[in-house]
Amino acid sequence: MAGALTRVLFLAALAVPYLPIVLLGRVPGEGWLAGVWLALAGVAMPGAAGAMLPGGSGTARWFVRAIGAAVLLNVGVAVTLRVAGLEPGPRVFAALLGFATLTTGAWGASWGGRVPGPRREPGAWIFGVLALLFAAWMGTSVVPPLEDQDSEVQGTAFGLVHDLEPLCLTNRSTLYFFAHPPLLHALNAATLALGDDLEAVRPPYDAAVTARDQQRPRVAPGRLEAAVRAFRERDRRADRSFQWYHDVYQPFLATPVLTATRAPNFALAGTVAVLLFAWMRRLGASPLDASLVTVTYVTLPEIAVRSAYGGYYALTAATFLAATRLATGRVGGARSGYGAGVLAALANQKALVPGAAVGAWRVARAVAARTPRAFAPAVPLLLGLAIGTLAFWVWGLWIAPAEFVADHLLEHGVGRFSGGEVLTRAGKAVYPSRPALWLEFASHMGWGWTLLAGVAVAAAGVAAARSLRATEGSERTDALGTLSLWVLVGAVLFTLTDWRQTKHLCLLVPAASVALGWGLGALRVAWLRIVVRVALLASIAWNVAWIARLAGDFSSLSISTVW
Repeated sequence: MAGALTRVLFLAALAVPYLPIVLLGRVPGEGWLAGVWLALAGVAMPGAAGAMLPGGSGTARWFVRAIGAAVLLNVGVAVTLRVAGLEPGPRVFAALLGFATLTTGAWGASWGGRVPGPRREPGAWIFGVLALLFAAWMGTSVVPPLEDQDSEVQGTAFGLVHDLEPLCLTNRSTLYFFAHPPLLHALNAATLALGDDLEAVRPPYDAAVTARDQQRPRVAPGRLEAAVRAFRERDRRADRSFQWYHDVYQPFLATPVLTATRAPNFALAGTVAVLLFAWMRRLGASPLDASLVTVTYVTLPEIAVRSAYGGYYALTAATFLAATRLATGRVGGARSGYGAGVLAALANQKALVPGAAVGAWRVARAVAARTPRAFAPAVPLLLGLAIGTLAFWVWGLWIAPAEFVADHLLEHGVGRFSGGEVLTRAGKAVYPSRPALWLEFASHMGWGWTLLAGVAVAAAGVAAARSLRATEGSERTDALGTLSLWVLVGAVLFTLTDWRQTKHLCLLVPAASVALGWGLGALRVAWLRIVVRVALLASIAWNVAWIARLAGDFSSLSISTVW
């Protein structure tokens, strides 16, 4: 009886964010409360309904079902509106999304789905809520409009909702946005529709339509011919920088629409905190130690900014954590493992990093233990990554093959490892040197945290290597090996790339944080554990001081290139 009542109350709660929009015609607007509202309506509630669907338990599996459902429900609403020929106004979008959310939750409940909640690790969910609220405050009160993040993420929304295509004029003079896969853009388009902000972010779409009509040839080449031509003529793209500056950038500065653009990341930032805390507890960290590491992570200045702006960090960190967490299980997460791989690939092409880490660790274990069975848990993630990547490539090559080749495969793929320096027109290097990159990263994270995290990752690698030959290696050993390789592979690739930025190195921070939580739990010397805890408290104090400084002057945290 109590379980049935809980399900009814949970289903009723799913409808709450949509009722003011549907019944009263009220839209969230701008500000902290509006950001929380949109994060709940666009991501959290559809995700919670998805988590009710039948499947395995555990935070990583819940996350896969939740994000998968949130994306599918939002995309399904956009497709329905497109087929029906209806305008995606906030009322109709909220009505359809609310109905789909309630239907999904009810279907899951009818099949015996469990209400996601803090039964095992209440601390994880508490920190998840606090991280969401903190990210919403950062995103609506501290972080200013950022062109290379907010502008390009919101720029695809109008085209995705109306045409199901990422049609927008970019700062690279492309007419479609294919720099990154579309997962975040799908969620972002939904929150912009719910906030009645699609018209405000329409200029990139209109500019792209105008430019496309002006350059359209009398006889359009076939898709294969267009793709081949793009490889051959990679440096012959028309320069539309003036049009972009006038028709896209200036309207963005006038009306940045930050709350709806950033709202999905507020929910995702909370999810990262949940995944971090739960995994550290699984690896033996005490509630106190897991709390200290989680608070330190959430308040790291650069992490706090990147979790709150309209960029890919929060989604990437969440999908990478869930994917690697599932891959360290004995069966690789089974169906959830495949789903995690697909989500990671559709979130960021840098999913190569955790994929390579998981694959390398499983190969090493299979060779050392002399049994191919040791590699089997890597299969779901690796196949999921391949499926997600293939889906993105097919979609991009079908829509605009030349633009996909130019923007994704060349400029954001092989072009990042050309072996040369990226120079301005004046001949100056755009990106810092490799040593300067790491010095900048350490200064942003704090030297104390950087040292602790580095030692923890190294210790995790050593501990995993010592158990490498075990035929039936433990989940903890596999987690430590995978986490240390995640950091190692990422550090090498992000140092070798021509486009050297600390935002890439930030993708190593979640893995290092989990390793740090494990390291605290593994310490057997009481006084040394106290020293590390005090160091983490000092890091938190340093972080809070930096956040306060950023709130007063955002430019006080200098970035060598762009955010």
